[in-house]
Amino acid sequence: MPVSTTGSGLAPYVTFNIHLRWDPAIFSFSSANATGSVLPGSLICPAPKPDADGAGVLYACAASGGGPTTSAGLLATIVLTPTGTGCSPLHLFTYGGADAGDESTGTFTMDASTNIVVTATSDGTSDQAGQAC
Repeated sequence: MPVSTTGSGLAPYVTFNIHLRWDPAIFSFSSANATGSVLPGSLICPAPKPDADGAGVLYACAASGGGPTTSAGLLATIVLTPTGTGCSPLHLFTYGGADAGDESTGTFTMDASTNIVVTATSDGTSDQAGQAC
């Protein structure tokens, strides 16, 4: 599942934190990567942290050696493996808001110099074949 920023007029950012949740009866976590990420420079990406209940993963990266970007585009790709059949919600766990996520559990982009956290997210759905349902 590609996770991207969209739109224009984005606040400058050098870091992202993605917390994706799904139905563990439909998917399990396989891997995460930032190949092709819009973040500039070299990326520092600690190992993804799967949620203990098998229904999510936290993945974060920070740019090193490049300035902030205001570009929309791919942040990272979360790879899920089908474990069943049906339709699963795909939920980006929010920073603050309904999920009350924080700097270690929310989904956001952040500017290194001003610590501005951008929290707009959009959810979706997928079946075991990767099609919206």
